[in-house]
Amino acid sequence: LVGSEMCIRDSFEGKKIKYEIKGIPKDVESARKMAESREGKFRFEQWFVTALGGQPYKSSGGADTGIDGFMYFKDIDNKSHTIIVSVKGGSYRPSAVRDLKGVVERENASMGILLALEEPTAKAKSEAASSGRFQMPRAQKSYPKIQIYSVSDFFKEKKPELPDISGTLRKASPIKKAENNLPGID
Repeated sequence: LVGSEMCIRDSFEGKKIKYEIKGIPKDVESARKMAESREGKFRFEQWFVTALGGQPYKSSGGADTGIDGFMYFKDIDNKSHTIIVSVKGGSYRPSAVRDLKGVVERENASMGILLALEEPTAKAKSEAASSGRFQMPRAQKSYPKIQIYSVSDFFKEKKPELPDISGTLRKASPIKKAENNLPGID
């Protein structure tokens, strides 16, 4: 579920209220329409990053930094690690994968994931695989250092090969009504 869907579900859980969320892609074609529309490009990036549990990011003006979002995880020693997220809402070349590799290195991140509207070419897959794997410290598990994950993968419910990133987006405290009938924080 995407952030807004989780909020609504959590707010009305157990209550018999019907709701529909509009503007969130429900299939590959609706995601394509969003990504290809002039005003939807940024919304597509936000939706896709959040749908995978990441935190969207946009720099405050200036040149594109190659970062559309972040994901975070901790290793067995409780050390925090960063995953750089890059989103491509149209066609892309293996150079986009090389660019992501450069951003991961520049930012001293552990991993990078390219979220893409289109399926990767064999050359793009090969470029990602050439990055090697991130070895989780003091564990037997490793993950692709760079990977590509498509909208089609998302709607087929395939999961990217990532460590536990559940701490990236934290759930807010519920709001309760105070005695004066004004909202308060639990």
